[in-house]
Amino acid sequence: MNQQTTDNQYQSTNIFRKEWLIIGLLYLVTTAINIDKAYHIDDTFHLEAVDWIKSHPFRPMSGLINWNESKQPMYAENQPPLYFYILAPVSALFGNGEIILHLFQSIFTLLSLVCFYKITQLLRLKKGLLLTAFFAFCPAFLINQNLMLDVPLLCFTLWLLYYLLKEDVQSETKRYWTVGLLLGLSLLIKYSSLPLLVVLLITLLWRKQYRLLYVLIIPIGMLGLWSCWNYIEFSDIHLLNRPHKALNFSIVSNNLITYITCLGAIAPFSLALLTGYFSRYRLATLLTPLIAFLFVFLTVATAKKRIDILIANDILAVFFLVNGLIISGLVLMSVWKKTTVSHRLVTTDLILLLWILAMGGFIILFAPFIASRHVLLIIPPVLFLGGRWLAHLSSINAAQTLLVAVTICLILAISDWQFANFYRQKATEAAAVLSGQKRVWTVGHWGWQWYAKQQGFQEVQADSINLRRGDYLLRPTGIDSQQIPADIQLQPVNYLTKPVSWLTFLSTNYYNSFYGQGVSWAFSRFPTDTIKIYRVMDVPVSYNQPTKQSP
Repeated sequence: MNQQTTDNQYQSTNIFRKEWLIIGLLYLVTTAINIDKAYHIDDTFHLEAVDWIKSHPFRPMSGLINWNESKQPMYAENQPPLYFYILAPVSALFGNGEIILHLFQSIFTLLSLVCFYKITQLLRLKKGLLLTAFFAFCPAFLINQNLMLDVPLLCFTLWLLYYLLKEDVQSETKRYWTVGLLLGLSLLIKYSSLPLLVVLLITLLWRKQYRLLYVLIIPIGMLGLWSCWNYIEFSDIHLLNRPHKALNFSIVSNNLITYITCLGAIAPFSLALLTGYFSRYRLATLLTPLIAFLFVFLTVATAKKRIDILIANDILAVFFLVNGLIISGLVLMSVWKKTTVSHRLVTTDLILLLWILAMGGFIILFAPFIASRHVLLIIPPVLFLGGRWLAHLSSINAAQTLLVAVTICLILAISDWQFANFYRQKATEAAAVLSGQKRVWTVGHWGWQWYAKQQGFQEVQADSINLRRGDYLLRPTGIDSQQIPADIQLQPVNYLTKPVSWLTFLSTNYYNSFYGQGVSWAFSRFPTDTIKIYRVMDVPVSYNQPTKQSP
């Protein structure tokens, strides 16, 4: 072996190590944001489901959780329990502390980053590390870690995609058995991966691998076994008993617009794709500074009340919609360009396009609402297809666009951290204010529900009100809460709030738009929330009568 060959091998190994060092750095940054974040939004439901499964592993859907007005069995809600089973032993061994459970959750963050980068190499994308950084600093990925199902689901589906796209495989049978198993596990984490059955079917037909169509039995069979378990446990099939919403042209078109708008809101990487597309023009270098300047101008003018905040948020919403349309156009043009060169639609493009259309269509048609975490599942194929435009992106343009994406994402992540922490902090403050009071009740869900219970406050059940004169009631004003009957007299005695901060001016909490239906984020001058403290002055006798027990 000559010296030049040795030097080349050393250089290649050195580059390889640097790449994985950067992946590790991305993991550390994304994990640091989430590691001590307060439990948030759906985390409470998941924690209570985990606590139930620890004690009742063979009856996972029978646990009673109040996620609306009163306690209902878990089978009345949307999600299957596989991830709760994964969390249960960790919770049993180490408890329900934020740091340990978020650290465990970060395993899926790391595996997602690793798999994403491996797919960029598989597709021979020239700026795979840059694309991975854009993926890591996508707000939908970074902020939605929490303790929710979406990043674990994304992890499983990314590895599914990796094996589906991989070219050099020792055995096609092993490839599709792996894909089938990963798809089955994904379905048992969240049913929103159902459209991937269509992607797998069409891929097999496109590749003319008819003899392997039987692998569809694997995920379908796993769902079938799960459904049998459901019937034994609660005499129904969970998958078929999901709430259905009416569909018409108005609803579907509105959901489509919302979906595209949400895509634009969580895709600051679009600047890189657009700059790469126009890279043959020298003026492309000015595109990112110009957009960044306009956004800073809008932010400062809104903060100083030179622009009405409602108008500013309308401008943002229009920008998000346009951005989503631009991203969609760049993805389609990327596929068209490659199809023109190859004179055919290549298999990788077909799979990635199918992924986007199937997952997006499913959410638009069947999801109860459209949120950033729902759009997250199409971000990887969007980046893989749109990422081809980065091939000729200069170093200065790459640095500019990455700086914008990282800045926006971190600002939103810090804002969301403050949003989540409010309920943890105010539950502790409420306990101090009401120290010595034995009967303190609480309404409200999300993270507040978890932290209020940790302080020993009792949860109101709308179907069995047990308030008495002299009790205290805590009620957040900005989150879904149980309704207190109007004939129960409550006297406001105190409140807990937090003034507006620059840290939350760019807000994920603007009418809960990031986690519920909306434009994902906006400008906000509202306090995060207000916890009102009431004293119960009078309760009709009928509310304290013992209820008959069901036979």
